[in-house]
Amino acid sequence: MSEISRSIEVNEAFLKDQFRDCSDVVIRSFMLKDETKLILVYLDGMTRLQSIEDNVLKPLIFSGLPQGMDRIQSLADMFSQEWIPLTDVKTDCTLQDLVQHILQGSLGILVDDAATALIAQVQGFETRSIQEPRKEATLRGSKEGFVENIRTNTTLIRRRIVHSHLKMESFTVGTYTQTEVVLTYLKGLADEKVLMEVRDKLNAIELEGVL
Repeated sequence: MSEISRSIEVNEAFLKDQFRDCSDVVIRSFMLKDETKLILVYLDGMTRLQSIEDNVLKPLIFSGLPQGMDRIQSLADMFSQEWIPLTDVKTDCTLQDLVQHILQGSLGILVDDAATALIAQVQGFETRSIQEPRKEATLRGSKEGFVENIRTNTTLIRRRIVHSHLKMESFTVGTYTQTEVVLTYLKGLADEKVLMEVRDKLNAIELEGVL
């Protein structure tokens, strides 16, 4: 198990490597007023983005980090008591645990010169509009089917396969529609030659629009 480094650059490099070719993973870094670097990591489609914006980003940008010896724990206490009306806010000391929490829909917060990460429960994935396909009814297994929204569909897969080897490569198809197409596969199981062929075919598509 790899411990979280006090160097935020080391942690950021590890996360970018773990989530390489995962277009639904968002890694946002920014500098606070006191020039402290901060990183937020979350899954697009599995988190309440408005909650992150209102209860995490704005307070941090305007108020900065809390003062104290253990800034992550102070931040966790402040979130729990004042800012985030969430069910659970905790800290993690290993990068593997952090990755697992992010894949489950939590928000990961890393601060430079802190050897722990803050985990905030901000899950908010789509559930109501996902219904069983009328023409593909099944007696066993899941009753959920894909819908028009691509992030809802990628979230549906993420909830079934909680592993960083599940990749989501994004492509844009259609000159006018600029439709996002996601190539989903499990790294290490999918044949790399087949993946390269699919990528080439997706990049070679020349259409005015995909609806």
